[in-house]
Amino acid sequence: SSSSLYVTTPSRQVVMDLVATGLNSGRAVACVGPKGCGKSAMTAELARATNRKCELFSLFKDQTSRDLLLTRGTDEQGNTMWRKTPLTRAVENGTMVVLDGIDKLSPDTLSSIARLLEQLQVDFPVGTRLTAHDDFACVALAGLLYTSHAADDLPCVVS
Repeated sequence: SSSSLYVTTPSRQVVMDLVATGLNSGRAVACVGPKGCGKSAMTAELARATNRKCELFSLFKDQTSRDLLLTRGTDEQGNTMWRKTPLTRAVENGTMVVLDGIDKLSPDTLSSIARLLEQLQVDFPVGTRLTAHDDFACVALAGLLYTSHAADDLPCVVS
């Protein structure tokens, strides 16, 4: 018995199986579809069904390549400190990260994580290099510039 509210249909199961296959082969997977078609829900269900820890990382238009890895903050004494993002934590800990809104990033920012997703390594702005944990997984979610009015819009999977 499942505590999930996600309703699996045969077509949604096919999409979820494609995403799982891509992740199991060690690849980052992109799901593209109109707003509200179930990309986030399907990804959360996949994490639940495979017993994977998963973090959501909501992306925004003006995000820089550094913002994808570290965010600047201050401690109680007012000193500058760097905090790890969900992406960095997933790379280090071998968990799954969902990059929600990958289509909002500029080409320069997007290209900055290409090495991580292709070669499983990333260079921090401070000069250190991080190699991804063997269990690291990434699903990138993107919306469409247009929407259809089909009753059964499903996300498309690109691995």
